[in-house]
Amino acid sequence: KASVIPDAASINLWNERYRKDLSVLQPGCKCHSCANNYTKSYIHHLLKSRELLADVLLYQHNQH
Repeated sequence: KASVIPDAASINLWNERYRKDLSVLQPGCKCHSCANNYTKSYIHHLLKSRELLADVLLYQHNQH
């Protein structure tokens, strides 16, 4: 399950509601994924396409 933990609340980026969400994973976050403006919609697309980059971006965010 690909999820992000912003402020202790988990979101599921596999959900279609993120298909057009142009916001970053967590506003104000300075991790590589957020600082480089990777959006929820882009990561949603990567997940649906089974791209490894989705896991890398989520890992970087969750470990920051």
